[in-house]
Amino acid sequence: MTTYDDAKRVLEMTIEQLQQINESAAHSLEEGLEETLTVHRLQLPGFLRKSFSTSNLIESAFSQGSTVMRNVKRWVATSLLQAEKKFRRVRGFKSMSVLVTALEQYTKQKGIDTMQKVA
Repeated sequence: MTTYDDAKRVLEMTIEQLQQINESAAHSLEEGLEETLTVHRLQLPGFLRKSFSTSNLIESAFSQGSTVMRNVKRWVATSLLQAEKKFRRVRGFKSMSVLVTALEQYTKQKGIDTMQKVA
């Protein structure tokens, strides 16, 4: 889906279908519904939406980290530096300013202090 409303409607239909198959899965999807729709809510361009719609970026880093840490017992930072060498540019990276602006507007709207420490 390309719009927030369309994506939300389809996910809500999916939740209804899951209720009959697996209530736990339906509840899990319903619980994370808004987080799932973040890329749509921020109205990111197509390439950024596609890149940030998956956890592939994080999984790739952890996969590489796992490989390095299995062979050499070093700090996680070392494995992430190794993984960084295999990273590719995010598709749509030239539109990254759209993401920054959208996040700034969202945090301002929600009254979130981006400088506060996370506990």
